[in-house]
Amino acid sequence: MDRCIRTLSVVCAATLVFAMTAAASATDTSEVARAAFQAKDRGQLLMAIGLFNQAMKDEQLSKKQRGLLLFGRGTAYQQLGITEAALTDLDGVVALLPDFPGGYAYRAVIWIAERRYGEALMDLQQAHQLAPNDASVLLNLGNLYAQTGRLELAIENYGQAIGLRPDFDKAYFDRAGAYMVKHDFARAMADFDKAIELRPTFADAIANRGALHLANGNVEAALSDLNAALELAPRNARYYDARANAYLVEARYGDALADFDEALQIDPGNPALYFGRGLANLFLDNTAAAIDDLQIAVRLRPTDANAAIWLHISRLHANTVDKDEFATNAARVSRDVWPGAVLDLYLGALTPTEMLEKAQEGVEQDSERRLCEAQFYVADYGIHRGATNEALDIMKGVVSRCRSFALVYGSARAEISLAQH
Repeated sequence: MDRCIRTLSVVCAATLVFAMTAAASATDTSEVARAAFQAKDRGQLLMAIGLFNQAMKDEQLSKKQRGLLLFGRGTAYQQLGITEAALTDLDGVVALLPDFPGGYAYRAVIWIAERRYGEALMDLQQAHQLAPNDASVLLNLGNLYAQTGRLELAIENYGQAIGLRPDFDKAYFDRAGAYMVKHDFARAMADFDKAIELRPTFADAIANRGALHLANGNVEAALSDLNAALELAPRNARYYDARANAYLVEARYGDALADFDEALQIDPGNPALYFGRGLANLFLDNTAAAIDDLQIAVRLRPTDANAAIWLHISRLHANTVDKDEFATNAARVSRDVWPGAVLDLYLGALTPTEMLEKAQEGVEQDSERRLCEAQFYVADYGIHRGATNEALDIMKGVVSRCRSFALVYGSARAEISLAQH
């Protein structure tokens, strides 16, 4: 029962209600239905679907029983990613059991996956009306609001879920994520701490707290959390990625490279991993390997400004002429979002002063990060055009002022080292 509560408490009601009403049907159908729900709870989804199919052959089933069987099968289809079949079954649940919140709540999961947020909101609001004290429905409402950028409503719903269930670790974790987006890092840290206190083996919370420590410039605490997360989940590519980025900040480039290699064994199509490994190779002065990785990153995400910028920087380190390649890559990237303007600096379309002015545009809460990045790129631009002493002074200023911005801080330290070779 506890495992069900952690996801959506109305799900468990299906098994319980079916057991209470099964006497009206044949005993063998009742046993098959019970076995189907048990198989689904164990994660044996294909077996569960087969058993649900068998149980629904009974023509004596009541409307409630048939609706609950459809619910079980529909949620199994949903977990397998068979969306059309899941939606068909959950529509049947809503038709047969209009007062059962589970049908609406799980149908909302499908709407969210399909980015049909209006339908998802209506279903979750209906589920909440039917089950106002169900913390999991409030959690899902919070997640929907967070996904659609309505962070205050998300935080409000997470808070209501916590009010109903003060031990709801997932609600603290998800609220921390909303606070992160709002740059309210103190509250995010407090919620990660609480989630971990409630569930000491909550690997995602531990890893995310580590990432927050890294963002705050506390690399030692970040590595402690990320090591702990990897002990709990040694096959998680995201955790290796986060730890590798912490190693980059610490100038432990060999360790970073090893972690990126491990992550790519697990998730070989992840562009962020090729980007990160490209930086590690560059900072180790393995420019050919860096170029290979960053070319893959650009190929996977051709509109990503960072990948295009760093491929060009790697070419500069290798003294390779890339005028046509860089122009082609830069043309795919929007200049409306930072750091798109950096491309125009390297293309010669903006002066350093003009690019620094571009960094002032955008949301206020990101202005300090943008300025640190802009100063870094001005310095890098100067280094590769022979103004080494002045550029190194700017780069050293970035190191002294920008420790809380891991990528630019670590990159500045590395570029200083490479320039002084």
